Amino acid sequence: MAFILDIPISTNSTVTAFIKDEPVCILATKENWLTAKTDVTIYDFKDVPIILTQKDCCYRKRFENSLIDASIVPKVILETSSIQVIKETALSDLGVCLLPKFTVQKELDNHSIERISYSTNYNISAQLIYHKDKWISPHLLGFISTVQNCY
Repeated sequence: MAFILDIPISTNSTVTAFIKDEPVCILATKENWLTAKTDVTIYDFKDVPIILTQKDCCYRKRFENSLIDASIVPKVILETSSIQVIKETALSDLGVCLLPKFTVQKELDNHSIERISYSTNYNISAQLIYHKDKWISPHLLGFISTVQNCY
């Protein structure tokens, strides 16, 4: 059994017990000029300091591909696997970051960070999957039920 956050996985050998779409947002403090702009395009990210996750992150790859397609070399100031470090760096107004919305919901709710008005197609899904031919114990069935009921 695996609980993953990635593009939806669907194979003949797996069962998806739970899936929930998670939007990916580009974020910054309200002091950042991009948060005030209503029509942000990929070209607006030229020379903008960017705080990113590790290189193998699926939504990071998609954002970087959008930049490359627009002939923009990203100005990456920090790469880390820590979402908390990414948030704290963005909250210090050192650059923009790209994160799943649920990881910054508290900061969005208290307006310490703002969504940049740029439509991403980098959405991912929270998924609970398991191999279709594997036995699922009562404890795992309980776990699956808990996950399904928590969302």
